[in-house]
Amino acid sequence: MKKILKSIAAILLCIFFILSIVGFTKLNLNTNVFALLPETPGIKNLKKYNAVFASLEKFSFSVVSQQHDLETLFSASEYAAAALNKHPFFRGASHQFSLLSASEVKEFYDKQLPNLLSEDDLQKIDTSSQFINSRIEQIFEQLVEIGPAPAEIRSDPLQFSHVFWRKLQLGNLNSKIVRGAVVAKDEKALLLNVPSSEMRISNEKAQQLWTFLYDLQQSVATKFSGISLVIIGGKRVMLDNTSAIWRDAQLTSSLATAALAILMLLTLKNFILFPLLFIPVVFGIFVGIGISSLFAPQLSLITLGLGAVLIGVSVDYVIHYLVHFENAPQQFKIFKPMSFAAFSTCGALSFLFFSDFPVHQETAWFVATGIFSSFLFVVIVFPTMCNKLRKTKRERSIVDLPKILHRKESLLTSIACVLLSLFFTIAALYYIFELQFVANLEQFNYTKPQTKQNEDTFFSIWGNQKGKIAVVVHAPTLEEALLKNDALHNNLHKVREVSVLTKTFHLLPSLARMQKNHEAWKRHWTDEKQQRLSRLFTETCKEYGFSQRAFSPFFESLHKPNAPQQIAPLLENKVFAQFLAHGVQQHNNKWYIQNIVQMTSDEALKKLQQHLNDPAIFIVHRRQILSEVSEILLNWAWTAIIVIGIYICVLFFAYFVHIELVIIGLMPLALSLLWIFGAMGYFGIPLNLFSVLLIVFVLGLGVDYSTFLVTSYVEEIGTQNALLPTTRSAILLSAMTTLIAFGVLIIAEHPALKSLGFCVLFAMSAVLFNTAFLAPIVLRYFIPPQRKSHPVRLITALNSLFCFILYFGGILLLTLVIFPVVAVVEKIFRYDTRRFCLYLIEIINRNIMYLSIGSKIHFDNFPKDMRGYIVVVNHTNTVDIPLFNGMPFTKVTMVKWFWKYPLVNFMLKKAGFLRAPSPQDKFHAHEWEQECRELLNQGYNILFFPEGTRAKSFKMSRFRMGAFRLATSTKAPVLPVCFHGTRWVMDRKRFVVRDCTLYASALPAITAETEIYQQGPRPLARHVKKLLLEEYERLSEKEFASKVQINLIRDCYRYIDSFFDVYLNFKLKLDRNYTQVVTHIPRSGKILDLGCGIGFLSQLMVYSAENRQVWGVDYSAKKIDIANRSRISYTKDSLNFIQADISKNLHEHFSHNFFDAVLCCDVLHYLNEKNQRQLIVSIFDYLQPKGTLVIRQDISEKGICRRAKFEKWAKKIGFNHFSESVLFYPQQSDLQEMLQQAGFQLVESKCQIPGQITITAQKT
Repeated sequence: MKKILKSIAAILLCIFFILSIVGFTKLNLNTNVFALLPETPGIKNLKKYNAVFASLEKFSFSVVSQQHDLETLFSASEYAAAALNKHPFFRGASHQFSLLSASEVKEFYDKQLPNLLSEDDLQKIDTSSQFINSRIEQIFEQLVEIGPAPAEIRSDPLQFSHVFWRKLQLGNLNSKIVRGAVVAKDEKALLLNVPSSEMRISNEKAQQLWTFLYDLQQSVATKFSGISLVIIGGKRVMLDNTSAIWRDAQLTSSLATAALAILMLLTLKNFILFPLLFIPVVFGIFVGIGISSLFAPQLSLITLGLGAVLIGVSVDYVIHYLVHFENAPQQFKIFKPMSFAAFSTCGALSFLFFSDFPVHQETAWFVATGIFSSFLFVVIVFPTMCNKLRKTKRERSIVDLPKILHRKESLLTSIACVLLSLFFTIAALYYIFELQFVANLEQFNYTKPQTKQNEDTFFSIWGNQKGKIAVVVHAPTLEEALLKNDALHNNLHKVREVSVLTKTFHLLPSLARMQKNHEAWKRHWTDEKQQRLSRLFTETCKEYGFSQRAFSPFFESLHKPNAPQQIAPLLENKVFAQFLAHGVQQHNNKWYIQNIVQMTSDEALKKLQQHLNDPAIFIVHRRQILSEVSEILLNWAWTAIIVIGIYICVLFFAYFVHIELVIIGLMPLALSLLWIFGAMGYFGIPLNLFSVLLIVFVLGLGVDYSTFLVTSYVEEIGTQNALLPTTRSAILLSAMTTLIAFGVLIIAEHPALKSLGFCVLFAMSAVLFNTAFLAPIVLRYFIPPQRKSHPVRLITALNSLFCFILYFGGILLLTLVIFPVVAVVEKIFRYDTRRFCLYLIEIINRNIMYLSIGSKIHFDNFPKDMRGYIVVVNHTNTVDIPLFNGMPFTKVTMVKWFWKYPLVNFMLKKAGFLRAPSPQDKFHAHEWEQECRELLNQGYNILFFPEGTRAKSFKMSRFRMGAFRLATSTKAPVLPVCFHGTRWVMDRKRFVVRDCTLYASALPAITAETEIYQQGPRPLARHVKKLLLEEYERLSEKEFASKVQINLIRDCYRYIDSFFDVYLNFKLKLDRNYTQVVTHIPRSGKILDLGCGIGFLSQLMVYSAENRQVWGVDYSAKKIDIANRSRISYTKDSLNFIQADISKNLHEHFSHNFFDAVLCCDVLHYLNEKNQRQLIVSIFDYLQPKGTLVIRQDISEKGICRRAKFEKWAKKIGFNHFSESVLFYPQQSDLQEMLQQAGFQLVESKCQIPGQITITAQKT
């Protein structure tokens, strides 16, 4: 199977390599930021807008003066325009904006003035006698050269052109026209008219242009003191971003490579392996780029920047392999978690394929394929390369890391880690609500100080249109576009909150609007109005000496206005077309007209969208785009968290099987994500388009670290292998490499890279702490190291927490509330409240045990009226304390370490408990004896644990004489009480509370009149101990194979091997008679379990009768390994497992007449008939006289055994291992004959289920 998997992996590696080579031929890096965003309606409109008007590539020029000097400003402007004209790209630059510089344009607008003025414009024309008189006076002054004389002043005496051109003033209120130039109102800035020869420029072309423009800025600043040339646009921000990313990439890559090299050189023992460290990384990047170029729609620089994820995970694989390199078994075991980590990480990343963001899709192709190919490289190629380059086969590859990683944390350190984690979690839960979600791409822009200064200066003077809205109409012909533009303006005027900033509407009327204006002109200038004007002009002209025909052209235009003409021919004029280039464009055989508007509220935009239902009109609104992207990204982020979380949970459950290991494995991921979001909220770092990928990054590395850690810990259960410290060393090295790789990003200039560096530093620190320090604490709780106690289930852990809350809550209730009140009552009424306090302690302890432990508690055979008894109890567990406090009689006892705690100290004193004296303190011992006498005389019962402390093994410890000396001196009756079922309730030095059935069984009291009492303290102690042992054995037999006992043994196998654990669960449910075979085994002595498998029945024999010593033997080395690892420290002296072939070399391990009983359960059919007879004879030799043999065996009925096919299937899947090629199931008669021929006497033969027999035989 391993060879097949390795071959498949090698084939996949070759396929990836070939596809990568093909993909590199199609490599095309994308630098367009909009290509990273989803195709929302707003993004589509923005792309269409940029494709038509090339807004990102437009240059804007302004000459700015620090002082008010208009002449110098014009001189500098003329100089700059002349210099720009020398460059082919900026030819035609001028410091003036003269629309009428072209004769045909001037002639057209002069003739079409009657058709350009609307009915509202005509109402604004002043025809009063005062105005006409002033106008003729101005004309006279201009003609006699008193004032300036514009051309054709007599053709427009009422200033129709003034009404028209006033509507075309720039929308910026801070500007005015001076000498045909656009000048700021404070006359400190002038806007240059610089047409571009090309609408679109490449990045290389833009860089060349900016080199020329920078030189021009320096030239202007040098030639004109206090004058500066401000330039914006022209892809300047994009170029700044590209240069910053490239510069940061070079700097951070160099620093990261140097730091990683130093780290590896300090860490690697064999320096020849150093170059190999980066080969899988380079291979993964090569494959990622190649396959992304082949299958992804694009590949951007940002995606390549996220290749740090690939580098981090790939280096992790290499480090884990090198750390375990010197140990072949560990090296093999590390491939299992590495495979799972690779599949889980790649699977989580593959979810990015379903994102609407192209940047996420290309990241999925790049990182997922790169990680998987680097994993295949480490598994297939890397071992061969390392083996050829290493110096010796046993030389360590990695130097020993600090001992802090290899030592076990103390209880204080563990508590500190847990409290610190709790603090961070609570803080994160609080600050996570401060986390902001921002989808504004401008936050990722990097601008040089000079670029930033130019933009701020330009926008402060001329206004910033970044927050404005572009409304664009398009149509196949210009006239149709102009018609739609007219309709658009009618709709814009319906919304009061909208103001139009561009004047293209007035400058480019449609033919229909001109015809409408033409008719309005005729209606307005009636014959009556013309006659009145003619009379007024005639009277006024006589005063200044004008002839009657001086204003004939004017009256002729009133009477017969020129017919409307289309505006399209004017666009053939280059000057006019360049002036309108950023308002009117022809693209792909369509005409586009844009209108820049400003709105006071979002409600205005909604109203406008309701009026604009024409598909030929689209809106480009920055806030709308950000809202769309934010909504999609936010929804996808939550979906990604949920789906990837479910995917990881399912994978973890399939890998670890047990919910406890799944929770421990997921805990570093969940806490790390919570902490990083909380930290981002605290430091004000928003969640954005790229930091969302941090989720996948943390999940990827968190899965890797958790998988390696949990797997290593589980692998070393019950073994001497120190796999966990080695894995923690590898995790630390991996985290350090990632921290270094990303940590250098904090010195980057680009804000996106800098924020990503900070976020990853937070995330990696959280992942490292939770994985390397917090997770092992939780693992040690659920799986005690060195098998000191039983593993813990999740339900047990929750029950323990509930018990902790109840028990210590009860103590606080007594010490802080009830007992202080009792003390006040006692002081006022001078009443002895000790019995009442003891009663309260009894009631609270008993009810807490019933509620928290959830077990059955039996108080049996206690005398009804107990006064002045000395109660002697065996002590096996901490839970004995609440159990004796809950016994139904008034009693006190001696306590030692409880007196250290102030609150508990107060409670014990009020209840009358005694402080146990030290053996060296003879004075207090005498004082203690006097106190005990007084309490006995007052009718109190005193309870003693004669063992002094909890038993550390199955054997009851030696009894101390204090209780028995007190009894013989006071003649008080002795009441032996046997506690049973408490041994496994709570583990030593661990707060674990298990379900159980507890017995407090009182034996007959031993009074002073009995003979054993009169023999003295020591005989009395031996007698009491004997009684307790007999009662304990009786209760053990009563509770044989109980649910609590079975679950306790099953817990021994939990987490060791998932397959066998599941098998054992089904075995116990399906085979109801499986455990009953142990009832035929004697309850004491040396027992041999042949074919023990994973040792469940061997464990059951020890747990059900603690005086047994059991040896388990099996042919399968794997099962024996599991059996040995399942033993806890309590049972190691009573339970042993040996791997041997029971048909051949059993004599190498045991001598004759050694065992008191032998169990042979479901074993004989693995041997042929000859070996079966030899085995039974061997068993006879190993048994002591009168020894017992118990056989449970499937038998053949008419040559057929029902279970044979299951055994064959189990061998095929590798579950069972046996030497014989054919299974042989004996018949019942043949089996009995074998036993009799070997010398056994049949005691019992039962066939409880068809096809299976249980035989009990005794050695004669």
